[in-house]
Amino acid sequence: MSLGRSVPLKPGGRLRAKPYRKAGTRAALVLLLDILCSRYVRARDGRCVICSSTYDLQCGHYWKRATHAVRWDTTNCNALCKGCNGRDNENHDPYSFALMRIYGSDEVEALRERRYSGKRFSETEMLAMAAEFKRKMKELD
Repeated sequence: MSLGRSVPLKPGGRLRAKPYRKAGTRAALVLLLDILCSRYVRARDGRCVICSSTYDLQCGHYWKRATHAVRWDTTNCNALCKGCNGRDNENHDPYSFALMRIYGSDEVEALRERRYSGKRFSETEMLAMAAEFKRKMKELD
């Protein structure tokens, strides 16, 4: 059921957080990757990497989503509870410490270098990433 093309409903009648994207477009592929990456990261981590809460998990990005080079990088994306994800905008230190603890300083430095690479993904690469996220989700089940 839908209230119109721009406001689709989830099963149960709840409004979707994201607006409708026309199938087959780059925007639809970006949205698909955002959803798959978020589901994978929350399933992989299972708890907030900062406070260990399991309530209201979100996919937090160390380098924000506007940085396409690391938007779907699984080192850049980690499960954060809603509170820690909101506070991350004010104080980045707890997230920085969590990344150093989980991945080590070498991987965090490599992530920073990937962030500044300016990489933009082709649609073929994005489709391959989507398939990889689906495969990883099956491995977690």
